[in-house]
Amino acid sequence: DVRETILQPGEETALTVSVYLDETQRYKDTLNVLVMEGNDTAIPLDALGVGSTIISDEDLEKIHFNHQFTGKPFGKEIVLQNMGRKAQTLMWINNKEAALKAKSAKNKKQNEHHEDQEEI
Repeated sequence: DVRETILQPGEETALTVSVYLDETQRYKDTLNVLVMEGNDTAIPLDALGVGSTIISDEDLEKIHFNHQFTGKPFGKEIVLQNMGRKAQTLMWINNKEAALKAKSAKNKKQNEHHEDQEEI
């Protein structure tokens, strides 16, 4: 990586600018190029952090519990790390349980409606 160079007349060089974004927000800064025998140049930099600052060694898209005996409790520790500078709130639900509750409530409502129809 070049931090200092001499350019001959008509010569050009490429610079690599790297950033490490630690939050999901917009970052703005200025790269100042100092020219010894000429005008300095200010280059505006703009970057947007996307994704999540929460990371884990475990693939969080699907957690595999492998083969376990039925009727025996089993636990699995998953370590999450906040790589950002801001506090994060974590929440989770059991999707299968929530779906079963929603289905049960729907069936109950349909049964009540059916019973009301029979009384008429």
